Amino acid sequence: MFFDNNFIVDLEIFLDKKHQNIKALIDTGNNLKDPLSGDPVIVVYYKALKDLLPNDLYHNLNLSKSYEDFVKCILNSKYKNRIRVIPYNAIGISNGLITGIKIDKLIVKKEGHLKVLEDVIMTFYHLPLSQEGIFDALAFPEIIR
Repeated sequence: MFFDNNFIVDLEIFLDKKHQNIKALIDTGNNLKDPLSGDPVIVVYYKALKDLLPNDLYHNLNLSKSYEDFVKCILNSKYKNRIRVIPYNAIGISNGLITGIKIDKLIVKKEGHLKVLEDVIMTFYHLPLSQEGIFDALAFPEIIR
């Protein structure tokens, strides 16, 4: 396997009295932060959040025909007061924006250790992050320090 297990962690995401477990890749290039609060950002493939998101939001995200429609679904959801727009740069993209929400809590699980974080932004991505299905999120490196 290309990805060393040292770079994969288990995340438990808490939102509105629900929680969802997913696997995340520690992305050494991910230094995304909320520009207003400085809170770190995780990027999550939205389909991995089926049991966490309200049914209507998940259904509307599935029906989205473009990334613009996808973002509109999030902006028009019940999470309006939690929404954050995060600027980013990537290969071929400068001055990009990704939409996310402030979650209640994130628990990181790695090799029997737990770390609880309460000031984290979860952004939604509309495409799979791992073609092999190894992980569904990209996490910031500080998560394991």
